[in-house]
Amino acid sequence: INNNSIIETYPQHSIIGLEIIFSSNPFYNSDYISLELTSLDLIDKESLMKSNLFIEIFEYYSEQIKQILEHNQLLSIKSNTEKVRKYLYCEYKKRSSTSFVIEMTKAELSNYLNVDKFELTKILTELINNQIIANKNKLYTLIKLDYFTS
Repeated sequence: INNNSIIETYPQHSIIGLEIIFSSNPFYNSDYISLELTSLDLIDKESLMKSNLFIEIFEYYSEQIKQILEHNQLLSIKSNTEKVRKYLYCEYKKRSSTSFVIEMTKAELSNYLNVDKFELTKILTELINNQIIANKNKLYTLIKLDYFTS
């Protein structure tokens, strides 16, 4: 800690040092300062690699990478209409349901897709008017599934 600034904070039940799990160096010295009584458990690398915890960590990071790749694929699409179509189809596939809630606001979704908010609203309104999707608040329903699979 320099000048009384916090370098990093860890929430309860955090696993510290995951970034070095695949490193060939078995030793990393670190200093930790706790504001209250804290319990730390040391798990050696070999035990971790054999544990269910490692599998859960690996699955978590695999899912994160999958989401990043999916997002990059969406961003590479030139047509805004095609971006929205692909996004809605991906949500359908993820949830295995033609009806799903999109938690993002339109502003957040437009930012996520890199589409102007006005343009996004126009595309969604057109899809609704053509009865390709239905929308009530944050609940979206894909009506004409063939539009998304073609």
